[in-house]
Amino acid sequence: FDGYAVARGTPSADLAALIAKVNGERKAIYEARATAEKVPVEAIGRIYAGEIMKSAPAGTWFLSESGTWTQK
Repeated sequence: FDGYAVARGTPSADLAALIAKVNGERKAIYEARATAEKVPVEAIGRIYAGEIMKSAPAGTWFLSESGTWTQK
């Protein structure tokens, strides 16, 4: 819902590190675009979240804003 990766369950140390790396890169992109467009970072994250959901393969799990997991 916010454009950031989240592990479903308890991730291994390697997976947690990868998620942190991906989210750090995403945050930099979201902040740069938010600054350029003069909108909140959260708005950019939501736009990207929609695109990520569209392009994800079937079977991918997503965490909703309410905290529930749904599978594509």
